[in-house]
Amino acid sequence: MISDVADWVLINVLTNFQVSTSLIALIILIVASFLFSRKPTEKSTFGHGLGASLFVFSLFVFLLANIADLADVFTAWATIVLAGIAALSFEESRRLRKQYKEREERDRKERLLNEIIQWAEDINNASLVPDISPSIKQREINVLMRYGSSFSKAISIETIASESFKKELLGNVQEVINTLLRFMCINQLKVLGAMPTKKGFPETVIKEIEKEIAEGKKSIDELWYEYAKKLTDSVLNLLIGANKIKARDIG
Repeated sequence: MISDVADWVLINVLTNFQVSTSLIALIILIVASFLFSRKPTEKSTFGHGLGASLFVFSLFVFLLANIADLADVFTAWATIVLAGIAALSFEESRRLRKQYKEREERDRKERLLNEIIQWAEDINNASLVPDISPSIKQREINVLMRYGSSFSKAISIETIASESFKKELLGNVQEVINTLLRFMCINQLKVLGAMPTKKGFPETVIKEIEKEIAEGKKSIDELWYEYAKKLTDSVLNLLIGANKIKARDIG
């Protein structure tokens, strides 16, 4: 009789211990999952480490409560831990590849933005470069050549804007190119006394400038100042747009 009671008590204690231990393991597992599933940040490193540790511990407690043989417990626990390590290693490798691609894209975008910014600054500074040429005429010709050098890069810059910054910068780049074309026509007429040849400039632009001159509403100097201001404004808008993108995406 006493033996039966003892067996009943032992069975109930063990059963209750198993249920309690499993329940505790489940609670620890929920806490661990919450900590480990949070979005990774520099400040949450400790939380992720604690979550991983609690997760492993909860598995061990659960196995210990449900498997009688301690050797089997350690075998099952070690198998699960190794599988977890493999999964974490895979996830870390995927994360590093993603970071590398993001950094590569950021570097590419920064390089292209720098090309656009440098081109715009070259146009803006074309008339400000120190020049030791002996005559005013030669200095004016040199400025004209610097504008021509910037214009020779226009197609390349427009391609960059079209492929990488179509919505944000393409319109600004095209505005600079169109204004630069017209300013160069007026500038050449002012400096050399003749319009550029149709071979080097679009015929429509040349005809447009010739029409403005033929109407006689503005002198060549007035047209020169008008297009110089338009060019400065369009370049400034491009620089502002490019630097905004650089601050936002590159930092």
